[in-house]
Amino acid sequence: MIEIKALNHSFDNKQILNQVNLLVEKGTIHSLIGTTGAGKTLLLRVLAGLEKMQTGSITNSPKKLSFVFQKNPLFPWLTLKKNLELTTGKNILDFSAQLEKFKLTEYLNLYPYEISGGTIQKFNLLRAFLSEAEVIFLDEPFSHLDIIQRETLYEFTHELWKEKKPTIILVTHDIDESLLLSHKISFLSKKQKNITQTFSVKTISDLNQENILELRKMPFYQDIFSNIYELLKKDLV
Repeated sequence: MIEIKALNHSFDNKQILNQVNLLVEKGTIHSLIGTTGAGKTLLLRVLAGLEKMQTGSITNSPKKLSFVFQKNPLFPWLTLKKNLELTTGKNILDFSAQLEKFKLTEYLNLYPYEISGGTIQKFNLLRAFLSEAEVIFLDEPFSHLDIIQRETLYEFTHELWKEKKPTIILVTHDIDESLLLSHKISFLSKKQKNITQTFSVKTISDLNQENILELRKMPFYQDIFSNIYELLKKDLV
């Protein structure tokens, strides 16, 4: 369990985060959602140790973590096989079963520029899970993809999560995305500069659904969607 208490952060004397409190339960997927400029990525970077914490406290800060960024971090001069081996420190044979399961074996000898953005993000996500990190940070990793690619990757992410159930913290602007992936969603208000509300979500595992997209048909889905939509609208006024 990761707990943030009274976290504050400023840039050039401008307060971005003010008295932020957040509890992330171990082995869950927890989304941070809010309008542009609310400080979601900043909070993620502070949690990951990529940005120095100014004031506040973080209990159980992760020692072993992995970060999936919005843009492609693969080395363009290496094949996907070499990218995986270099960044995981393992031989490709160590995870051949996962590559086969998720139909990625055929891409191993290709270079990043030879495959689609969706497939690249599959490799980035798989690489993060193969690192056996305690916590995986996802900073809008699906935002540049079309809706079909995104929905395929939502299912892919959940399949990866089910194997070892690491803690995942996801930053997103997309209400639908947060609902399809998360156990909990925290709303970070740009106006108040802190987390004003957290929603509990029933996941694919809770509902014994084989398809994560079936969640859209559940009664709770529209209720939470509407609540978050209203919060986002009010935060922009």
